[in-house]
Amino acid sequence: MTEIELLVWGCVGGGLDELLHWAGLRRESAFPTYLRSAVYWVITALLVLMGGVVTYVVVISTDYVDSALTAVLCGFVAPALLKKLAKAYLSGAMLGSATTDAGPSWRTFLSN
Repeated sequence: MTEIELLVWGCVGGGLDELLHWAGLRRESAFPTYLRSAVYWVITALLVLMGGVVTYVVVISTDYVDSALTAVLCGFVAPALLKKLAKAYLSGAMLGSATTDAGPSWRTFLSN
């Protein structure tokens, strides 16, 4: 695969992550106001581009990505992982912290 193809397929993976986010918005009763913000769309574009860049960096450093599917998956993982880390950081969650909460059910866990 050429370098341009890697970037494109990685961006496709990053875009899939955003499409899944938008599909999840169908459950909300009101249209989120942040979707009208230019900042939201800039961040979205940067996350999609990050999928392509991470895919390219993985190939340069490991020569691991050998198919379009692998490039899409690599591009998908990068923004998804960053979002999860940011969500955990902003919620103040600490690994191994003591809690009396039993935690979410498996359905709630998988829906987030």
